[in-house]
Amino acid sequence: MQLHLTPTERVLFEALADGEAHSPYDLLKLLDDELADKRTLHVHVHNLRRKVRAIGEDIMCQSFGRRLGYRRIKLITPEASLSAHEPSPPPP
Repeated sequence: MQLHLTPTERVLFEALADGEAHSPYDLLKLLDDELADKRTLHVHVHNLRRKVRAIGEDIMCQSFGRRLGYRRIKLITPEASLSAHEPSPPPP
């Protein structure tokens, strides 16, 4: 599936590709917008989340003590989680 991302969303998507948590401050430094603030970042992340959910991923906001960080994660589909916990059918 092809993702149609804005240039800013593409920067954030690629920065979060490593699966590590990134602080809002670190992500803001990557944006090519001198006027960007945490609210601007939040809006871009919100829009990006809508798009990456279509490919089975999401962006999680996680607390690390007093700090927040964003992390890209793979989603587990309901079907996958159910099949992992269902017993195998008995042999015929």
